[in-house]
Amino acid sequence: MRTVARPSFHKNLVYVKLLLMLMLVAIQLGLLQTPAYATAWQVWHCDPNTGTSLVEATVVDDTNNRELRGDYDSWYVVDADSSPDQSGYADYKATENSTVEVYGDVNVIITDNTKWVAERIHLNNGAKLTLWSETGNKDIWGKLSVKTTKDHKAALSVGEGSTLVINGCKVDAYTDTDDAAGIGGDKNMSAGTIIINDGDVYARSKMNAAGIGAGKRGASGGTITINGGAVKSEAHDEDGAGIGGGEGGQGGTITINGGTVVAYGAEAASGIGGGCYSSAGNVTINGGTVTAAGGEDGAGIGGGDEGSAGTITINGGTVTATGGKHGAGIGCGCDARGKNDDSLITITGGNITATGGESGAGIG
Repeated sequence: MRTVARPSFHKNLVYVKLLLMLMLVAIQLGLLQTPAYATAWQVWHCDPNTGTSLVEATVVDDTNNRELRGDYDSWYVVDADSSPDQSGYADYKATENSTVEVYGDVNVIITDNTKWVAERIHLNNGAKLTLWSETGNKDIWGKLSVKTTKDHKAALSVGEGSTLVINGCKVDAYTDTDDAAGIGGDKNMSAGTIIINDGDVYARSKMNAAGIGAGKRGASGGTITINGGAVKSEAHDEDGAGIGGGEGGQGGTITINGGTVVAYGAEAASGIGGGCYSSAGNVTINGGTVTAAGGEDGAGIGGGDEGSAGTITINGGTVTATGGKHGAGIGCGCDARGKNDDSLITITGGNITATGGESGAGIG
């Protein structure tokens, strides 16, 4: 039997020391990169209910800006680390032409005077993204600015099974492509859960999708709750509601408890409620100042073209609802004969102004 000589422990130790010395020299000469790790800060954030408090947050930088992952209660901070320009903001740009993927439970603080610029943000199934301001000073709130040209994709993609919470800061979400919401579903996708507690939010879609809500042929606008802040949502061109359903999608469950809400539907869709060919779903207004206008043949609040009123309940607030041509102010869209039998409109309070379009009812 042939025996194989094994190196001694002493020789192995010499080899390890030599290798470490070579690696150290390579690092000093720039031939070998040391791994980069995101840093953590102690940073303030403002809760609209309880005020400011301090948390430890991971800085969003070049090592992690394409993918944000969280277990329970994980915190990130976006900070431009430069002086604001004439617009009042200093930009922090995520990697150009890429999507920021969100997994798990993620909290993001956008520091005052910082604008977080992204091509698209996508919440994966089961993900929850909560956006926070650094302070309660709305004049210098940080901003998330998302504008996408990716085909059939929402700018701030919140599909069924995912949750977006806005607790402050400014959000601008533009979809410059057809069939997807500004905030909500991609094409063929219902929206998930969208909660706005505070903030200054603007969302805009193009063809066939809601400003906030479902993409084209998404079954539902999801669950949308507005408790405060200023929200403006517009659907352009055709078939998408300002807030609610896209083409072929009912409005979902929409609840407005406070804040200032302005919603404009595209042609054949409602301001708040159903997209083209669809009902309002369930719309409840308990407070706030709400202005909703339907596109041609859509209700101000209610159904899109050929869509029923669904279930609409107004318990309070100041509500101004204007139907498009042939659409009700509050109620069904054009040509909803035979589809409105199961609809229910209940008004128990509030200051209501409802104006129908040409041949459209004020309420009905």
